[in-house]
Amino acid sequence: MGKIGNKSKTGMVFSLETRRRISEGLKGNKCGIGNKSRTGWKNSPESIAKCKATWEEKRKLCKSVRLIYRILFRELCPIQQLQPRHRHGRSNKGMKLSEETKQKMSIAKKGKPHPAHDKMVAMLRARKGYHHTEESKLKMSETRKGKGVTPQCLAKATEANTGRVKSEEEKAKMRAYWAEHKEQQREIGRAAWKDPEKVKIMVSNQRKARQRRPNHFEEEALRLLDKHFPNEWEYVGNGGLVLGTKCPDFVRNHGHNQVIELYGDYWHRGENPQDRIDEFDKYGYQTLVIWQADFKKMKEKGFVEAVLKFMQTANLLYYNPNAPQVNQQNEKWRHYRKQ
Repeated sequence: MGKIGNKSKTGMVFSLETRRRISEGLKGNKCGIGNKSRTGWKNSPESIAKCKATWEEKRKLCKSVRLIYRILFRELCPIQQLQPRHRHGRSNKGMKLSEETKQKMSIAKKGKPHPAHDKMVAMLRARKGYHHTEESKLKMSETRKGKGVTPQCLAKATEANTGRVKSEEEKAKMRAYWAEHKEQQREIGRAAWKDPEKVKIMVSNQRKARQRRPNHFEEEALRLLDKHFPNEWEYVGNGGLVLGTKCPDFVRNHGHNQVIELYGDYWHRGENPQDRIDEFDKYGYQTLVIWQADFKKMKEKGFVEAVLKFMQTANLLYYNPNAPQVNQQNEKWRHYRKQ
């Protein structure tokens, strides 16, 4: 007969039925006073050292067993069939989820804070007032170049901000920020508009950002030009040609420095067409300005006659001493005509 105590059950293994009964019997019961009786109790240094030595031996044994298992498993099974299990959810890496599963996951997570919310808040507070160095800003800028925002991200941002009303505190912060940086932004803008290359890029980007395509007035004029003067005129009102800070509507091909400007009665009201003519003349281009009201009165026949009369005044060798780039282009066309 074994001794009374824990040693009497050393090596004893309960059956599955006994385990089930014990589990059912303990369900719903609270923990007894065992843990409370050990509150504040600490292991002695000898006990800690003994536990460490025991766990170190078990760890080495487990490593040896795992190594033997891997060697045997690789010898017995082909490499293609190996599918090792990973912990912490890594077994699902690369697995594509169905749209239904994604929708269920999204619904389950709605309204719940991020698992690392407290950690993120603590990091933000710790970094408050920190400013990136110029080198770091340059690196981040180079990294982000060419990476646009996905349509899904834009849709989510739009949905999140729709109907959102900014508080008075937010508005006050924005006013203070822009009041502080307004003059700095103005200086940057003035310097940019003085650079001809940057001006061309900015005007072209502005047109593209507004998604300005040929309007009804321009479409009708382009149709008539293609019909009566095929391959002679090209639409550049979308930023294809920038002269100074202005973008004409049509430019003539084959080296003739002529442009056509269409003036809408609403958008160009109160403007003097001679200002646009003088502006383009600085760059060696002759300009024909046609108002929307005059275009309606001219109809097709009058418009074609006006354009033809304007084309007959073209001078292929037009020279303007204030436009060296245009003069260089004219030199190329002069050589082409001689041939």
